[in-house]
Amino acid sequence: GGVLRVAMWEDPYHGNIDGAGNGNDGAGADDDDDEETATATTTTTTRKKKSLYKCAPVSLLPNSYPRAAFETAKSLCRPFNLLVDRVSRDGEFLVSILGGEG
Repeated sequence: GGVLRVAMWEDPYHGNIDGAGNGNDGAGADDDDDEETATATTTTTTRKKKSLYKCAPVSLLPNSYPRAAFETAKSLCRPFNLLVDRVSRDGEFLVSILGGEG
């Protein structure tokens, strides 16, 4: 049993989540709280054959999390990474699933 406190890394841009230095994050001007923690996922958009890369924000504050659930998730890291590695090296499988040129 027990509870584990989990915190992700701090937002290095302090509200400027696109990293471009323009302050255009779609948030209010007072979103520079150093206590805030954040993770980011990415999205890719294609416009006129140009790929645009932008971080998609996901903010998390440190929360209590059940230790058993954390340990279960942690135990799945190695098998999941092995699966991703093997799939990424199987070009024939990827082409058959995703389509495209072989």
